[in-house]
Amino acid sequence: MKKFFMILGIAIFLVVLIAGGTLGITYAVDKDLATSWLDKIGIHIEDDSSGIQIGPDEPTPDQPGVDIEEPDEDYSDTDIEKFELEGGTITKYYGNDTVVVVPKSYTNEDGEEVSITTIGDSAFEHKPYLTKIVLPEGVTTIDSRAFYFCTNLEEVTLPSTLELIENDAFNLCANLITIDLPETLTKIGDNAFRMCVNLEEIDIPDNVTTLGTYIFYADASLTKATIGQGITTIPDYTFYFCHSLKDLSLPDNLEVIGKYAFDFCDALEKVTLPVAVTTLDKSAFNRCYSLKEINLPEGLTTLGEYAFYGSKITSIVIPDGVTEIGARAFQDCTELKSITFGTALTKIADTAFDKTTNIETMVFNSTTPPTIASTLFDNMTNLKIYVPTSAVETYSTTWAQYADIIYSLDKLN
Repeated sequence: MKKFFMILGIAIFLVVLIAGGTLGITYAVDKDLATSWLDKIGIHIEDDSSGIQIGPDEPTPDQPGVDIEEPDEDYSDTDIEKFELEGGTITKYYGNDTVVVVPKSYTNEDGEEVSITTIGDSAFEHKPYLTKIVLPEGVTTIDSRAFYFCTNLEEVTLPSTLELIENDAFNLCANLITIDLPETLTKIGDNAFRMCVNLEEIDIPDNVTTLGTYIFYADASLTKATIGQGITTIPDYTFYFCHSLKDLSLPDNLEVIGKYAFDFCDALEKVTLPVAVTTLDKSAFNRCYSLKEINLPEGLTTLGEYAFYGSKITSIVIPDGVTEIGARAFQDCTELKSITFGTALTKIADTAFDKTTNIETMVFNSTTPPTIASTLFDNMTNLKIYVPTSAVETYSTTWAQYADIIYSLDKLN
């Protein structure tokens, strides 16, 4: 049941694609690809049909009129006549080559040599035969949806001049396994590598200062991610449902981890947060079911709802700057035995520890008891609460229902 809603969501996404034909969206997904996607999210299907068709039929290699062009052995430049060009921008590619080597330049009608600098919006969108693309030196921008839904694209060579990868550039490139991002890159847009379900590793260069949302959403094979030193915020949903992610390296200057940024990264076991982190937004590490160890930096001020829902953390120290523990922040943390709260804590949400029944030690460093529900600790049968010596009477009076398990900090082992 833990993965039910995520699986349902991805499955609905695929169903919406299937229904897309009725909305005028023309896609074709073969049986193997659809099965691969569903396998990645834990849905296994058996179907004797020849395939799943989405919208009008897509020509296949054995159909009349389709000429799939194999590359020369030396991978020479693709014929410039196959490109629609506007200045230095490729606006459309019309070929059926499996390998495309984009020329560095071309001669325009005035006899002038024009360098290619931009792969335009949707230039290669939905090219099912494309398996390899080589971009020349001089290209600085890959625009939105440039390679969207190139389902068989396996290999991409990017130039050392590239600066921008815009929204949805490689979204739904389901067979892309690796991609080397150049050091010149400064921006990766929303959904840029979303649902690249076979992508295994990503290294974001230090010069990247802007990340969009949903960049690696549902990249189910991603096992390693290194985020460069230029990033201060990991946006919402960046690694959502990357359920194979185990090796995570965060930049020293990171300050904010956005909503659902690592939600459902259920292979993560250990996370080291940089000292600069101040905010863990809602569901930042929600449903990281293998997470056993995480440090919270002293400068942390915000610990959002569902922050560590379902984790296997055994002990944790909440820094002095955190004033509230959000709803369900530690729900279903069945391995949690010990938790220490900082001096500024004023409130614990009523559901913060739902189904977390095995806590044995709680340490409160504030001399003023935080606001809590009257039944907050009722299911923690082995709990002992430790508070400052000068505040024992205050806590015992304010939390009268728990007076018999409240002790002075000097009695803590």
